Amino acid sequence: MSAGLDQSLGLAEAGQLNDRGSGIIENIRQLQTTEKGLFEQLQRGAAAMTLNSSQQQDMVNQIKNVSDARSALYGELQQNQAFYKNNVGVAHNILTQETDALEVVERELHHAEKRIGLIREQRANRLRLVEINRYYGDKYKHHTLILQYVTVVFALILVLTYLYNQGFVPAFLYTTLFVIIGTLGSYYIIKEIWDAYSRDSMMYQQYNWTGLRGVPDQDATPDGNKIPGSQTEEQQASCVGQDCCQPSSTWVPQPLNKCYPNNQLNDQVILAQFPQGIQPYNGNSELTSAFGSNELINTPTGQQLNAQLAKYN
Repeated sequence: MSAGLDQSLGLAEAGQLNDRGSGIIENIRQLQTTEKGLFEQLQRGAAAMTLNSSQQQDMVNQIKNVSDARSALYGELQQNQAFYKNNVGVAHNILTQETDALEVVERELHHAEKRIGLIREQRANRLRLVEINRYYGDKYKHHTLILQYVTVVFALILVLTYLYNQGFVPAFLYTTLFVIIGTLGSYYIIKEIWDAYSRDSMMYQQYNWTGLRGVPDQDATPDGNKIPGSQTEEQQASCVGQDCCQPSSTWVPQPLNKCYPNNQLNDQVILAQFPQGIQPYNGNSELTSAFGSNELINTPTGQQLNAQLAKYN
């Protein structure tokens, strides 16, 4: 739309009209001056009796010609003004049409944005419905498995009891099978019930580890006091090892698995587990020295851990 406004509308330029009008007005003023001079000359000649009748008639004709020319210029000036008004009206109409077209396009863009927002909302709702259906589908499938275990256990116990009552199974064998079936059935049933309880409330295929294990106690000193500036649960849930500690703290590995301030690394609890002490973490040091006095460093697991820590040198 804006490119169309930059193009010529087929109308006379305002500067050209102004220049032409100024030229006409200047010509009218010159004709007025000439007519005034001729009229004064005629008055002086008539008063002094220096002009005869033919000269006076010639001068009157000249004054008439100048007056006619001046009237013609007045008419041309009026035509120019009418033409200018017509150009302004046409330009106003075109600009009004362009403005209306821009408003229509703007309304359509606004409606298109609303439709896109509705489409995104519908897509999000559909995805959420799919997730909900998937969640409850997995949940019902798991609960069905639990009910199948319960049904099988009770069916076996019922069949075993029926055979015992009919005399086909001796008492000792009945008691042994009953205990075996009851123990195995209870184990699988309780295991599946606990598994269902441990599932996440949003994704059934995942476990709610925070609810099962809780947040590790990494923000307390050995005497139970809270470390100033300790991390929040969100920060602790997304970190491992030294990353869970504040800059002025050091991660103490197993069996303590806690963050201790650097000024408390000589605590008796730490020295009891690590007689040579723990090297304070200064941003680029590693904790390999902490494992130097640990007899587990010579095991394959300890060597793998040491190799992983060596990558951060």
